[in-house]
Amino acid sequence: KAMIHLAICYEHGTGVVKNVNKAAKLYQEAMDKGNVNAMFNLARCYEKGTGVVINLNKAAELYQKAVDLRDWKAMIHLAICYEHGTGVVKNVNKAAKLYQEAMDKGNVNAMFNL
Repeated sequence: KAMIHLAICYEHGTGVVKNVNKAAKLYQEAMDKGNVNAMFNLARCYEKGTGVVINLNKAAELYQKAVDLRDWKAMIHLAICYEHGTGVVKNVNKAAKLYQEAMDKGNVNAMFNL
């Protein structure tokens, strides 16, 4: 758990010199040790190009894996991917299903997208 907190510090420059490359590397290491929050954060890195080369396919793949591991915040990000065809084949029905499921899990942001 400490590894992901350190990665967040490096990503935002909190208490350390900002280093997004180091943050992405730490997210990867934490993900490899089974941390689903690190998987979500690494997916965001691939989506935005934070410390890694933008790879929308990899971002969507990691969001899907995080959803499979019950990371509900990843569900909205995956829904957005399907809604816009970002890293996946556009599928508004699948996006709507994901938004609905996220809403059912209590994610209020999903209501606005649905």
